[in-house]
Amino acid sequence: MVNKKLQLVIWAGILFLLLFSLFRSVWLAHLAQNEVKRQENQIELLQKEVDDLQNSVEAATSSYELERRVREELHLQKPEEVIIQLP
Repeated sequence: MVNKKLQLVIWAGILFLLLFSLFRSVWLAHLAQNEVKRQENQIELLQKEVDDLQNSVEAATSSYELERRVREELHLQKPEEVIIQLP
């Protein structure tokens, strides 16, 4: 009689440990999946920022932009162009 109760307690303990382990594994997988999604969103935001910065660099180094900056800084003008300076 005692042996059967002891076996039942042992099996119940083993079952509890297995269920607890399963629940813990599922919970950790869920947390990991959420972290992956968060990291993917962060990557998308950073990639968009990189693209915006690359577009800015391309625009700033274009020949038109360089010419415009030089003409503004040196107060130069193209033929048939009129520059009006305001104080």
